[in-house]
Amino acid sequence: MHRVRQQDLPFQGSSHQFGSTVADVVHFEDRILLPYRPRLVVFYAGDNDLAMGRTPEQVVGDYRAFIARLRSALPAARVAFVSIKPSPSRRAYIDRVWETNRRIRMEIARRQPAGLSRHLHADARCHRGAAWPKHAWARCDHPLRLPNTLAT
Repeated sequence: MHRVRQQDLPFQGSSHQFGSTVADVVHFEDRILLPYRPRLVVFYAGDNDLAMGRTPEQVVGDYRAFIARLRSALPAARVAFVSIKPSPSRRAYIDRVWETNRRIRMEIARRQPAGLSRHLHADARCHRGAAWPKHAWARCDHPLRLPNTLAT
């Protein structure tokens, strides 16, 4: 799991990371996430789902289930969906990664209340397509920065 550093966050917060697939996040949401009553959820999952053979439609369906449960319990909670990153070890799934990210971006634009959800690229400099140099990720190891607008 990626370690979230306090200096990377534009607000005071805590990091409670769990799950390895979107389905896991949905399964454990009631027990692990909702009791903390977060105001902001930074959501990253999906690459393991795709590597396990799930389709973009299935991953997006699980994301919808997560959002529906979150909105039911905490209607004012904000969500930052961090795009699924391309990974050299998972080149075979890159088209499904792009498709899943596109569908979730559309889902956020179409169905989420204004200002409560955002789609963030894990690193725009790393999102240049399916072909990348062998060690491209060595240049992409800087922390994800969340916009201050999510903290308010």
